[in-house]
Amino acid sequence: MKRTMWGTLLVTVVVLAAVAVLLSRRMTGDILSMAAAARKVGRGDLDVKAPVSSTDELGVLARSFNTMVADLIEARDELRVVQGKLTTAREAERERVALELHDSIGQYLVAMHMSLAGAIASMSDSTDDKSLASLKRIQEQCGDLVT
Repeated sequence: MKRTMWGTLLVTVVVLAAVAVLLSRRMTGDILSMAAAARKVGRGDLDVKAPVSSTDELGVLARSFNTMVADLIEARDELRVVQGKLTTAREAERERVALELHDSIGQYLVAMHMSLAGAIASMSDSTDDKSLASLKRIQEQCGDLVT
């Protein structure tokens, strides 16, 4: 009777040890899979899914991880849209400033061109040819910049 009891006890201990080893390997495998998935996400790979193989705490954790990755993908896509809008707005502002500068400088150059034309006309008789030629050259350069 004692031998049967010891034999049964030994078989029970061996079976329980085997079950414990199998369960720990399964849990360790799930945890290692989650850790690998987390490393990939940390490197920017958002095409990863954590395997959901149970409904226990590890399964809940895996589903939560997958939800987080989906939220990251959505946030990244929204950020890209906003970045595109920002780039478009920045380019439009550059064009507006360039046009504004061109228009205001153009007005000053036209005014200078006209002032030089008036000065040349009034000085034609009383100034030497060299000075007059220099003023005409400046007037032509102003005209070239305006057109």
